[in-house]
Order: sequence, then C-alpha cells, then structure tokens
Amino acid sequence: MRDLVSTWSLANAVLVVVACSGELREQAPVDAAVSSTMQAGASGSLAPHPAGSGAGTEPLDARPDAAVSAGRSGGASIPDASTAVPDASTQDASMPDAGAGTTPRGASGPTGPSAGCGTAAPSGESASGWTKHDLMVKGVAAKFLEGGDEYGNQHGYDFSRRNYFVRLPADYDSKKSYALVISGGGCGATDGISGNGGGSNPLADRQDVAVQVGLSYVYPMGAGACFADGSSDTPDLPYFDAVLAEVDKAYCFDRSQVFVSGFSSGAWETYMLACARGGVVRGIGTQAGGLRKERPPCTNVPVAAFLTAGVNDANPIENIDKTGFDTGSQAARDVILETNGCATKETAPYLTADAPEDWHCVTYTACPKEYPVVWCAITANGGGHGAGSNKAFWPFWRALPVR
Repeated sequence: MRDLVSTWSLANAVLVVVACSGELREQAPVDAAVSSTMQAGASGSLAPHPAGSGAGTEPLDARPDAAVSAGRSGGASIPDASTAVPDASTQDASMPDAGAGTTPRGASGPTGPSAGCGTAAPSGESASGWTKHDLMVKGVAAKFLEGGDEYGNQHGYDFSRRNYFVRLPADYDSKKSYALVISGGGCGATDGISGNGGGSNPLADRQDVAVQVGLSYVYPMGAGACFADGSSDTPDLPYFDAVLAEVDKAYCFDRSQVFVSGFSSGAWETYMLACARGGVVRGIGTQAGGLRKERPPCTNVPVAAFLTAGVNDANPIENIDKTGFDTGSQAARDVILETNGCATKETAPYLTADAPEDWHCVTYTACPKEYPVVWCAITANGGGHGAGSNKAFWPFWRALPVR
C-alpha cells in the first residue's frame, strides 16, 4: 500500500524550457557537483514513496546542440476552462502487481485543461523570447534557508526566492489545450537565471505545440553550480511544485500532457522528478544524468521515458566504483522499467531519423504501450558528455497514447 497525495499543482508535467530573451547562453563547465541534504514539503506536493536506488554528483557540463522541432499543431479546443482539481488529500494508491507488462501500476493521473484555459496570458508573454517569472517557494528545509548550513544566494536568488522562464507557442490561444514542456540545463551558470535559454529544450524556437518552461537552479555556497537534487529533502521538489502551480493558473495546457527533460545536471533533476512526481509527469527525456541514491521517495507511478547516455560520459552509465558517483543512468533506467511494470528486459531496435544507428537505441518490448521506455547508449562523437541530442524527445512524446 502506498498513499499518494495528488494535487493540482503536480497534475501535469510539461517540458519546460528556460530562457530569458530568446537568446541561448552557454554555460561554463564546472567540476564540482551539488551534493546536499534538504527537506521537501511544499503545499500541494505528492507524498513520496520508497522505490529503487539512485545516482550521484554531476561533473563537467557542455551545452548540447540546438534542438530540432517536431510537431503536433495547435491543441484540442477547450469547451470550458474549469478549475476543478483534486483536493490535496491523501488517496488510496495501492497498486496491484503489473502482470505481463500490460498493466502499469498507478497509471492514473490528472487530466483535463489547466485552470488558465480561457484566461489571457500574462502581459508581456511572447512566442519569440523567454519571460522571467520570480516566485516564492514554501516548504524548503531550514538548512537551505538564510542562516542554514546549506544556504546559497546567487544574485538575489536563494532556495525560497527563485525564478523560472516561460515561452509561449506561436499564435497562443488560451482556448486550446497545449502540451507543457519543462526543462533544465547543465551545471556552470552562476547568475541565478540558468533557465534563460530553455535548458534542454527539444522544440524549435518557434513552435505551436507546447507552453515551454525553463527551470533555474540555486546552489549552496561553495558547491558546484548545479541543481541541488541530491538528497531526500531536496529544495528542488517544492520549487517544481510551486512553478507548476503558477503555470497551471496562468496558461492553458492539458494536465495529462506534462513532460520534463534535462541535460546533465538537468537530467539528474529530471530523473528525480520522474521518481517523486510520477502521476504528474507524463513522460521524460534525459541526456546523461541518473537517479541518486539519496532522493525523495518515489510515487511508484509510471512515466514514459526516452533515456540517452554517452558510453564514455563522465556521468556514469555503470561501473561507478571507479568514478566515486552514486548510481548511474543504467540503474535509473532499471527503476523506471520496474515502476512501469515491464515484464522483461527484452528489447527491439529503435531507429528513427532523430535517433540514428550510432545512438544504439532500443525499445523495451514488454512495457505497457502507455508507458514505453527507450534507451540509447550512444557512441556517436566519441560517446562523451553531451552525446546525442534532445531532438528525439518530442516525436516520442507526441506518439504516446492519450491517458
């Protein structure tokens, strides 16, 4: 038995791309990674549940190539912008075994239009650039607040005072239900606005399929400039909840079409959110990263996943004893396979124009069709950090069955 506190703010995860003026900004590489202990607990968060093991710290970062668009046009018309959402009360989420890979555990999740449907977008919003939004985050552990041992402040932003970026789809119509794409980038930005530029954005600069959100990280003083996701009480979980709650009120999207992606540190963040916010997040896409050993409990609710890693990446796939990391991306993949109810690890080749032969992608054939898993161990360009690209994520998400 597991209790899942399901709230409106977590209902739909969409890939969020962070960017401020529409201009991509390179992030300088750093060696150090964030490894810290924090307390989650923003109002409207999911009560997490124990699940598999996870991964460690984040090394060198490089910004991947610009993403390629793929596309689903527009969105479904919204007859009524109802704001009805589930109460933030504990619900019985006990899950039977997923037999023969056909019945994923806890596959239900929020559906319907967001509260912002039918309401004009905030003034100043644009499809041609990124708009910064400041917000206050509740539920952050005391050690990460001012005066705490893990406090950090970058240009006026700390773990309770944060920001995110939004970019609208072209010809945004608040009566249409778009996808929501949320994304985070890699380590190295020290200006407090790392979400400016879109994170690991799989969509083109001009597209008409998704509201995009870019996540910005804050880090403790003296730590690496990365997301601070490496603990069971990470402040990045209440941050995500707060961002999603605000976005839900302001923009129109389908709560069952929330996607999250990330590169490097953003990929560690994405794995953490897939674990702790399963049932809110419909699907993920990762470049590098992994699932940390110290992390919030998992909801044990499945997500569709397109997972990529370079075979020679400093972010480990496996054989981590030589690196000093926690668990790498291969172990994170296995947690997702188990959570999704995939009956076996049998695979078939997965080859598309966006996932070429030297990506060595496979799809797991015994997973539920609603929650497929694609894994790519990439040798292209030496298989290093940043191997591959995020361009394959959107076509994969677009093809998912409607939940």
